[in-house]
Amino acid sequence: MIKGYNGFKTQPMFTGRQKLPAGVYVAKVYDVELQTYNAGKPDESQQLIISFDIFEGEHKGFFKKDWDTADPANRKWRGTYRLWIPKGDGSEADKTTRRIFEQAMWAFEESNAQFHWAWDEKQLKGLFVGVKFRNKEYDEFNGAPAGWTTECCGLADIPSVRAGKVRTPKDKPLEKKPVAALVVDNTGFTDVDDSELPFF
Repeated sequence: MIKGYNGFKTQPMFTGRQKLPAGVYVAKVYDVELQTYNAGKPDESQQLIISFDIFEGEHKGFFKKDWDTADPANRKWRGTYRLWIPKGDGSEADKTTRRIFEQAMWAFEESNAQFHWAWDEKQLKGLFVGVKFRNKEYDEFNGAPAGWTTECCGLADIPSVRAGKVRTPKDKPLEKKPVAALVVDNTGFTDVDDSELPFF
């Protein structure tokens, strides 16, 4: 019989943080923050950090539950979308940024009656919008194995989301890097008697 010890209690199995499945959801915006990078320099850029939670359906309140169950020492709100602000410099990259920004504001306007974008990011707080999540592959980081997660990769208007007109975005795998040829020297191997190894 096993010898017991003081202070024994059963422990729930650790399953890791849950991930929101790839798909399209209706969300409510709870906070908006404007971040500036390289302030005052020629390559200064700005980004809106839009924090939201899922507002309808099976996964309603997903990010609040995630926050409540995360380790308080290093938790962060995972329901975010980062939207770059166009610079207006006429570059090809900025034209793409401008298209994405204008589509995002259109999604907000179509999703909220009488809302019209007026260049004040705080007016987005409390609004509703569709959020698109895709599967994204990530590389090994700080000893953690590589794997897949989901990320918000765009916004959509709620009428189209509810009508099923917005498709789940395609997966985003890591870019494959060329692998150098591996040369193996087999000359130093010796046969081993495995007849007494366990599990065989």
